Amino acid sequence: MRAMPRQRSKKYLYSTIVEYIESVMLSKGSEGERLPSIRDICQIFEVSPPTVVRAYSELERKGKVVARPKSGYYTANDRASVRVDAQESPLNMVYLNSRAAGVIPLSIDFPSKFSPLPVRLNRYIRRSTDSSPSELTRSSLYGEPKLRAAIAWFYSTKGMNSWAYDDVYITNGFQVALISVLKSVARGDHVLVESPCSWLILKVVEVLGFRPVELDLNCCSGDVLLDAEFAIREHGITAAIFSSNINPVTGSLPSSDILTGIKKIMREGKVFAIEVNTYGDVMFDPSASCLRQSYDKEYVVSVGSFSKTIGPGINVGYVISSSHKEKITEVLQFSPNVVPAYMQNALAKMFVDGHYRRDLEELCNRLKYHMRIMEGMLEGMRRDELIDYRIPAGGAVFWLRLKRGVRAMDVYRLLIDQGIAVAPGNIFSATGNFDDYLRISYATDWSLDIPGALAALASGILYLSKRRVDGGMPFLQ
Repeated sequence: MRAMPRQRSKKYLYSTIVEYIESVMLSKGSEGERLPSIRDICQIFEVSPPTVVRAYSELERKGKVVARPKSGYYTANDRASVRVDAQESPLNMVYLNSRAAGVIPLSIDFPSKFSPLPVRLNRYIRRSTDSSPSELTRSSLYGEPKLRAAIAWFYSTKGMNSWAYDDVYITNGFQVALISVLKSVARGDHVLVESPCSWLILKVVEVLGFRPVELDLNCCSGDVLLDAEFAIREHGITAAIFSSNINPVTGSLPSSDILTGIKKIMREGKVFAIEVNTYGDVMFDPSASCLRQSYDKEYVVSVGSFSKTIGPGINVGYVISSSHKEKITEVLQFSPNVVPAYMQNALAKMFVDGHYRRDLEELCNRLKYHMRIMEGMLEGMRRDELIDYRIPAGGAVFWLRLKRGVRAMDVYRLLIDQGIAVAPGNIFSATGNFDDYLRISYATDWSLDIPGALAALASGILYLSKRRVDGGMPFLQ
């Protein structure tokens, strides 16, 4: 009967291997590029050849790879798949083109690519000694007790708030967590949202029928406090969505004075703070205060996942809340909320053994290293007054302000034709703000020609600025 954990690990590893191969495919510049051998992948993931063959066969069936007898597997798509469709929304256009084969995906933030945690979790799953066959079918509305207790303990280690086991709910990913909380605490038509904001959060807010009211916490102007006070009073806002510490789009910490003022205004209005903790663990200075540690416990709810620290294939999210428990439970009852018990227990053991914290520190060091490398490449553009930026306090991205009157969407369209994807700032705003900003990621595939991509970015900004001065703006149809 002890074969059951191995069966489950194979199922998990299969999907992980597929994702790994697809990430390698993104790094290949054209059709016919050779992919890692079966033997190499077996060594990386410690699996048998049939598991890898199955993954390659699935990708071959989808037309993504081709098999060559006695040679191996090769990419099947080329850069012709890159397209710029004026009929698509900006978000869809950026999302689809960024994932096309042969594109250098500077627009995609992929911090877990540098994380030792995926391999660690694989080992915990495979070496599990307390699993039983019932874990294949067992599901809990609230989540496995071990993981709930581990998360409550881990996020109670500092600050004025501490959390109990029954304050934690395990969900099937971040979206389910955010939806359950918004349905539980938000009233009226409007929700206050930190801006710029993850496009996924904006989509969830809009799909649930709320109107996002944007508030730029990274703004240094005191007017932001007046804007917050007016928005809460004018729209009867009961819920606000903020990042736990750094803004995931900009990588910046908000001003402590601004944040203190916002929290005071929210307390007076009894506004629930929905803390988004997807990037909260990826801080270069882990001593930075989080929202859940400094806001009234009965009015703060934390939602997060492990997609950024362990990987997008780890579809485990969580809610931390000491209030609205009956409503959250009621919403989760009607959500697709089944997370395998063996996965939850493996995660719990990583927390308890201290490996999550130690590996997280290594991940942050690796991200900071690559951030410094990219910052060195961007410094020349700043000296030439093509861009401006702030050094990220954590996360995976640079938030670049374009100078010389250049618009981000024009830069995007120019670069995507060269097989380089960047993220224009307006896709992170419900009202199309930040059209003179770009987001690029240093948590990307550094086996690609990143220096060449950044050189193309500099050339593109310079070209567009000259065309603007000459009176010809070719990309503004």
